[in-house]
Amino acid sequence: MKFLLYLILFGILIIPSMAVDTSNWVNGTSDAGFTFQMPPYWASDPIDKITEVIRTDKSDAVLMIS
Repeated sequence: MKFLLYLILFGILIIPSMAVDTSNWVNGTSDAGFTFQMPPYWASDPIDKITEVIRTDKSDAVLMIS
């Protein structure tokens, strides 16, 4: 019973902190015609007609969409 109580308390404390505020994200469109949203401090770079790279200057994170 204590385990269930601890699990519920853990969920109440951790789950709200995992939310991401997407209200200020910007829309992006690729040359291939798909649209996506990304944080405003990220940049989108087309590699070719079917590949798009989304990157951030704050870290080495790169997302490649093909």
